[in-house]
Amino acid sequence: MRIKIIKAGEAHPADKLKVCAYARVSTDSPEQEGSLENQEQHYREMITANPMYEFAGIYSDQGISGYKEARPGFQRMMEDARAGKIDLIITKSISRFARNTVTVLKSARELKGMGVGIFFELQNISTLSGEGELMLTILSAFAQAESEGASENAKLTNRRKFEQGIPAVKVGKCYGFSEDANGEIILDAEQAFVVRKMYQLAADGVWVSRIRAYLNKRGYRKPGGQEWDDCGVTRILQSEIYKGGVMMQRTYLDADRVRHKNRGQRNRWYIAGHHPAIVSEELWDKVQEVLAERSGQVKTKKPERKGNGDSHNTYPLSGKLYCPECGALLHHKTANRGRQEYWVCSTRLKRPEEGCPGIWVPAGATEGWQIEGKAVVMEHTDEFGIKSYSFMEKGAYERRKGCPYKPKPEKMHKTYPLSGRLYCGECGSLMHHQQRVWSGYEFWWCGKRVKQGPDACRGVRVPAEVADTWEFEGEIIVSEGENENGERCYTYTSKPASGDTGRQDTGEGGFKGGGILPGVHQQ
Repeated sequence: MRIKIIKAGEAHPADKLKVCAYARVSTDSPEQEGSLENQEQHYREMITANPMYEFAGIYSDQGISGYKEARPGFQRMMEDARAGKIDLIITKSISRFARNTVTVLKSARELKGMGVGIFFELQNISTLSGEGELMLTILSAFAQAESEGASENAKLTNRRKFEQGIPAVKVGKCYGFSEDANGEIILDAEQAFVVRKMYQLAADGVWVSRIRAYLNKRGYRKPGGQEWDDCGVTRILQSEIYKGGVMMQRTYLDADRVRHKNRGQRNRWYIAGHHPAIVSEELWDKVQEVLAERSGQVKTKKPERKGNGDSHNTYPLSGKLYCPECGALLHHKTANRGRQEYWVCSTRLKRPEEGCPGIWVPAGATEGWQIEGKAVVMEHTDEFGIKSYSFMEKGAYERRKGCPYKPKPEKMHKTYPLSGRLYCGECGSLMHHQQRVWSGYEFWWCGKRVKQGPDACRGVRVPAEVADTWEFEGEIIVSEGENENGERCYTYTSKPASGDTGRQDTGEGGFKGGGILPGVHQQ
């Protein structure tokens, strides 16, 4: 049997309180870091010196506002308290624990419900005492009001500076700039060269990721020697300081002290010509347009539709663009709810099993193209991965050495007995046989109207069932009108031979070599 003597004043291990400390500083400055180290040392010595305490650790947060409940050190301390690892928390003051009255009371009540107390040294308050919560409520409200007052004063000071044209940002410390002996902002020649290169590449359509790769490959680095990343390049491309201006109050804090990007919810102040510019305003504006389009903020402008939608010829280039890999027609398609428009190989679209790699051409790349016949679209990619497009007359492309497909013989219009013999009475263009896919309805229509739309020609249209009853020699020009019953009918004149002057009035009965065609088209 062994008997141990417990001396007077010596605590039994089971009676010791598991005590921790919580410390917080609101900035990352070296001075604050030193303050945090001093606090931690102070609490470690204080807790370990008390025989009634068992040291349960020190929890701390640095550079985080006391208004935020999502503080890593604070949350870790709360989790350990819930796990039964803490009996008492010691902290310097209410404001160090939290600056929000709601957070203070919520946390204190939760801890008290678990039998865990908080001792605030400066106010000499324990939450486990009878009057502790009342005093805590009053003093934490004062602490919050004091903090909010200081915050409002800081906002007012900043607002006055903005109105006076005094920016919060130190431009001379930003990439591309420096300061002379008098503190005046000047350009850093080497860094300014890199900035201009970024803007030039971006304006040319080079993606941010490729600009970053281009800079790193050529040995250009950030001021700290690190390689460029996409965020760093984007920040430079979006900052007004590179065109000589400064935008103030780009962000703001809401009522819950959450920071947001200022998109017009608060006043902003812009100082133009504040310092030397690295790029022109025109170049800066162009880059913003490119970035906005890339981020999907600018809706692609749809090309003007032509025709009445009865066939695929609803765009100016419909029926004119062909794939460079298989020679198939390119079809116009839309995606992303109409925000993207492009031309794509019909073989790849309809018969992917045939293995054509196809071509995908943004509709914007074809704007301004004037094509009369058929053209093959070719894709080119430069060293930055930027794609550009050009076209070549289809026959010339297929005669080139190395054409990847075997040209197919042209489909002749002589498929129908009247092919090549009917001409529009409005404009003189050859009439084409057409068929509506969904109804099977067949008709002859002015070729100019089909290809270029109603602005080019009103067009003559004749149902195939009517035209098939006609008997005539050679080629004719067809006109349409109405008879005395209001029914649509057709007249014709022989197409002038080469060198003829055209229609010749005979005085009565229509045109020379002409007459009324049999068949009436009911409207």
